[in-house]
Amino acid sequence: MPSSTERLTRSATEEENAIQKTIEKVLSNVSFLNKIMETISTKIDTYMANHMKLYQEQLSTMQEELDRSNSRLDQLEQYSRLDSVRLFGLPEKSNENITEEVISILSTKLKLNIKHEDISICHRLNAREDGIKPVIIKFVRKSTKNEVYNAKSRLKGSQLIVREDLTKPRASMISDNTSSDSSWSSMSDDSSDEEFAMQQLKVRNENYCTDTIPQYTDEVFFEHFRVTRPVVEDLCEGFSQSEYFHSQSGRYGKITAKEHILIFLWFAGHQTASFRDVADRFDIALSALFKVIRRVTYYLSNMSRHIIQWPSVAEQVIIEQQFANNDFPGVIGAIDGTHIKIDQPKNDPESYFNRKQYYSIQLRKVDDIVHFIRACCVLHNIALDNHFEAIEEQEHEPDIVEDRNNDGIGNAIRDHVANMLPL
Repeated sequence: MPSSTERLTRSATEEENAIQKTIEKVLSNVSFLNKIMETISTKIDTYMANHMKLYQEQLSTMQEELDRSNSRLDQLEQYSRLDSVRLFGLPEKSNENITEEVISILSTKLKLNIKHEDISICHRLNAREDGIKPVIIKFVRKSTKNEVYNAKSRLKGSQLIVREDLTKPRASMISDNTSSDSSWSSMSDDSSDEEFAMQQLKVRNENYCTDTIPQYTDEVFFEHFRVTRPVVEDLCEGFSQSEYFHSQSGRYGKITAKEHILIFLWFAGHQTASFRDVADRFDIALSALFKVIRRVTYYLSNMSRHIIQWPSVAEQVIIEQQFANNDFPGVIGAIDGTHIKIDQPKNDPESYFNRKQYYSIQLRKVDDIVHFIRACCVLHNIALDNHFEAIEEQEHEPDIVEDRNNDGIGNAIRDHVANMLPL
């Protein structure tokens, strides 16, 4: 009679043989193997497609940011050249005093009384045009440069040509626009192309709202606008039916209710985005952007009494205890300082440069700013709930009505908050 060890060994061998036969049978079934391969291939394709779409969206966003940065740098560089012109066709001489020769030409040819103290920089450039190095002339005042540029037509008939000191992208734009093989300096004296290049060169996102945003994943959309898509749709629905929405037609077409909301969310959610940055991204004029921000601000601010709820007495006790535990007794809330980002002011810009390394103004007792802060608080509460229901238009309350003459709003809010403190 076989021992238990032999029986176990025989059973294991039989099971191993059965498994081996099953594997051989499966491997011999070509259709089954093909089905497995198709399933694996489908999953790989789906995985790759999803990740490629995500990478393309990220690449598209990075390219947009790069284009805007390059455009901004070009604008800044061109701005630094507003006091300069280039003089082409002035023959080179050994031991020449280029400043003296330029002043002589400006006096004899252009009939202008330009002095040494009117010129900041004057020298030849390394690049050669028709074998002659052009001269760069930077004036102390832009008004002097304008006098020279406006008188350049008096050089007709001579080999001398005065041109704007353009950046490389703008100079290339002239070359492309003329479709000519001739050099920049040898073009005709008609300056229409040059004036066109001097206009603000912007990389506009003409289809940002209609084409780019819909391609964002839900995660990317939330990163940009700080709320979910359903909340945006609900906000658009409520705003479109409110008295604040006006679908005006402007230079770049109509601004829809959805564009109003998206523009406001971008502006409110990006601390370093200036009016100019937002206008460029959404392809609208600065004047239109101001109206959009103001309309949505008052629309959201007017809902504050329905969305923002002060803590109950019981909640105030709990909050006060939490502050007290951190050595702040008698406190039920905290108010942070607010910096409103602005473009660099012309007068005394250093006074507006804050510790966060951008230009701003502090929150002041101005009703528009108060409404904007209140609108952001409304958005914060809506975002926390991830839900919004349109509220029927209510009669404006005294501290919410759009009243430019009400200078007491800031004091009224301050006094109201102070009265609620359990001190």
